Amino acid sequence: MIKIKNHETGETILNCDSLVNVNLNDLNLHRAILVGYNLMNSSFVKSDLRGAELDCANLSNTNMTECSLINVFAENTNFNEAVLINTKLMSGYFNNSNFQNVNFTSSRACYASFQNANMQQTIWLKADLQGVNFQNSNLSNVNFTGANVEGTIFKNANLCGANMNCVNIDKAIFENAIFNSSTKWPIGFNPENSGAIKVNESL
Repeated sequence: MIKIKNHETGETILNCDSLVNVNLNDLNLHRAILVGYNLMNSSFVKSDLRGAELDCANLSNTNMTECSLINVFAENTNFNEAVLINTKLMSGYFNNSNFQNVNFTSSRACYASFQNANMQQTIWLKADLQGVNFQNSNLSNVNFTGANVEGTIFKNANLCGANMNCVNIDKAIFENAIFNSSTKWPIGFNPENSGAIKVNESL
């Protein structure tokens, strides 16, 4: 039996000996305190994690499809190869976290912060990224096809090899972001006019 403390109801009691590879679907974990927990391979489909504290947790290979991560605190957290399809991430703090190979298709992350994060090879198909902060993040080989990037901050980000065929790209911020010949841009959009810098080597 495991007791998860939270700021909303006091605690949630789970009938399990570990939080690794367990079914945590459809749970109310609003404002749960999971700092440093090992949650790898577990499933949180449609669970409510609004305002949860997930700093330094291991969420690698988790299934968080249709999960609510609104206003979550998840800095220095490992989400490697997790599934976050159609997930709500609005106004969350994900700075310095690892999201390599994560699928964010159709997710909403408006005004969330992913500064200094490792986002390599993530998928953001048709996601809503309005006002998201990706400053200083590694976005190499990321697929942003169809994503809304109005007001999105890519300052100092690595966009080498990324697919930037986004919506409202003319309203995004690219100051000192780097890209290379493998980066794909919408026809007619000149990233250098928006402050991005082309590099010759593949970074």
